Formats: sequence, structure tokens, C-alpha cells
Amino acid sequence: MVPSEAQLADDDELDLRAYLGVLRRRWKAILLVALLAVGAAIGLSLRQDEQYRAESDVLIRQRTTESLFTDEQTNRSAQDAERQLNNEVRFLESGAVVDAVEAAYDGPLDPDDVTSSVSSDTSDVVTVSMTSTDPAQAADLVNAYVETFIDERRQQRVDELLAAGEEIQLQIDELSAEAAGIRQPLTDVEAELAADPGNETLEARRASLESDLAGQLATIQNRVTFYQQQLEDLELTAGIASSGGAQILTTAEPPEAP
Repeated sequence: MVPSEAQLADDDELDLRAYLGVLRRRWKAILLVALLAVGAAIGLSLRQDEQYRAESDVLIRQRTTESLFTDEQTNRSAQDAERQLNNEVRFLESGAVVDAVEAAYDGPLDPDDVTSSVSSDTSDVVTVSMTSTDPAQAADLVNAYVETFIDERRQQRVDELLAAGEEIQLQIDELSAEAAGIRQPLTDVEAELAADPGNETLEARRASLESDLAGQLATIQNRVTFYQQQLEDLELTAGIASSGGAQILTTAEPPEAP
């Protein structure tokens, strides 16, 4: 037989009365359990070690090889600047930098626990931070991390400059070989004139070849001059590369408050 709605309502009322009866009889025990739970939570929070956060701000400068061959205004667009800064953050947190820090840092903390973040959307500043129960060790690790990052970045920039210089020199060599091939007929005539000075036929042929080849040789020479200027620019920027392209704005200090 299916119970009616009235019977169900009566049953619910009886259950509620039963629960209330249990609460009235055992309210002291329930209150004691609640107080014990709150007290345990408070005691646990008081027993937890205080955490300290050490920070260092690093200004990231534009990489030399990114600005050398591109228009400055285009290169400093907001999108490119954001991409470059994100790349710097990824490099700062890369395994290569972490391994270098582990080799340089002699302390109890783990370099993998160091984090980095972009300070704002309108600056090229990266904040490197570390949280630990030991404020002095946290500051030491952050400073060691930042210094190692700058060293690694400096070496990477030097490698980029060397690779760029080798590529430019290769272009110059190829253009020089191309110019020598184009000029070969004129070189042959000049050799014949050296053996037979004053030969009017050879002189006329030389003049004709010089006129015919002038345009091609001038175009190649202009390109060679351009690449040679790039090599000079690389030499000038070598001094900038030695600074690592990054500057420490604030050194991490042991935080006084957790």
C-alpha cells in the first residue's frame, strides 16, 4: 500500500522532532566537538612556519640581433615588445638557467622554486621571487638566480652576435665570388693588355666590358657595402652584449615581515 501525502508529512515531522530531541539532549557534546575543531585549526595555523617572500626586479633590454636588421619603430611595437618579454621569462625559467643556478648556488633552497612574472604591461621589468621560511636564504637565492640569468643571457647574446657575424661574412664572400665571376672577362682583357700595352683593340674591348658590367658590379658592391656596415655595427654592439642586456633594478633583501 502506497503511503499518502499526509502520512509522509507526519513521518517527516516525526524525523525532525527526533533530530531536535537529539540536539537538545547532546548539545553540550556537539558544542565541545565544534570548539575542539576550531581550536585544532587555530593551533595548526599557529604552528605553521612563517613564509617570507624575497624579490628582485630586472630590466630587460632589447636583444642586439633583433634590433640590428629591423626598423626600430616596427621592432618596438607593443606586440613585439610583449613577445620579447615573454620569451625572456621563458628563458629565465628554462632548464639551462636552472642548471647554471644549481651549479653556482651553494645553499639549502631549491632553484626550481624561484618564480618570475612581468611587473606590468607597460614596462620591460621582470620580477624574480622566492618564498621560504628563511628570509636570508630566500634573498640569497633570488640574487644568485638573477646574476646567473644575466650571465647566461650575456653568453647567449655573444653567441648570437658571433653567429650573425659568420652569416654576414658568408654573404660577403658569396657576393665577392659572384662579382669575380661577372668581372672575369674584363680581368682576362686586362691581363692581355698587361702583356701587350697600347693595343687599341684590347683597350676598346676593355672599355666596352667596363660599360657593360658596371651596372651589375655596382649592384653587388652596394650589397657588399651594406653587409660590411652590418659587421661594423656588430663590432660596435659587442660592448652592449658584454652587459648582458639586462639590468638589476632592485636587489633582493631579506624580508622583515612574513
